[in-house]
Amino acid sequence: MSSILGDLEGYTIKRASAETGISAKTLRRQVVTGELPARQVETVFGKTYILDRATVEGLKDAKRTVTQMVQVKRPADSTSMALVVSKALTDALDRRDDALARKVDELTAKVTELTEEIAKDRQRSWWQRLTGRR
Repeated sequence: MSSILGDLEGYTIKRASAETGISAKTLRRQVVTGELPARQVETVFGKTYILDRATVEGLKDAKRTVTQMVQVKRPADSTSMALVVSKALTDALDRRDDALARKVDELTAKVTELTEEIAKDRQRSWWQRLTGRR
């Protein structure tokens, strides 16, 4: 490995990409989703992923097709997509409704408190209210 990374055993995503011919984006996506094992280490440039030598050698030897490498997991049809969007909207509206219900409860408590304060204030005589005495 280069002196910048120190004595790390393995390959950075960039170097693994050069060695295997698989794009760095694809390797990074597979590392993030857990399809490829890697460890994250701190370097002088920040955190970076390191792939083991055995993993990179396995990628070199693998007979993967292009469709396997760029396969993106998406809902298969418009009905599935509509269900996903519907679920996301329902969840967002439920969270909003919960937040609004909490706010209504807070405001109701505040109105009750102020109403009681006004009722206590009305029990004082006019001159106590005017002068601010209790």
